[in-house]
Amino acid sequence: MFRYDDFTKKLIHDFKFNDKTGYAKSFAYMIYNQSKQLLKNADFLIPVPMHKSRLQRRKYNHATLIARNLSKFSGVKLEVDALIKLRPTSNQMGLSKLERARNLQGAFSVTDALLIKDKLVILVDDVLTTGATANECAKILKQYGARKVIVLTVARTY
Repeated sequence: MFRYDDFTKKLIHDFKFNDKTGYAKSFAYMIYNQSKQLLKNADFLIPVPMHKSRLQRRKYNHATLIARNLSKFSGVKLEVDALIKLRPTSNQMGLSKLERARNLQGAFSVTDALLIKDKLVILVDDVLTTGATANECAKILKQYGARKVIVLTVARTY
């Protein structure tokens, strides 16, 4: 949707860390308006998961909030628990591209391979920086048989 600049960085930071959860609806609506063609062919939406320990500290998964609203706008089914994070990982901020990839290796898994098999999956997250998280999630989904994985985010670095 947006270039990840100082303005969007502040918005997303407030959304994730300052309980501005109402932003999720606006973010989802903007993604929906720009991605209708992609969404109409999707089998379901999957938010990038958080490990349960981080989820307990933060109280909500920001990607799930966006995906839940995107599901309401698009009518595409949401599968919150289809992809899980098996272990906690270090914060990606400040890590190099290689360090980010290593940090995430083996961190994700699919809970139901039959659900994923031959499906077009939309992976939803807030920001795409190096692509390490999206790539690792997509790799796992494809290993479990997803036909195609498309990543939709609120912002992206360039």
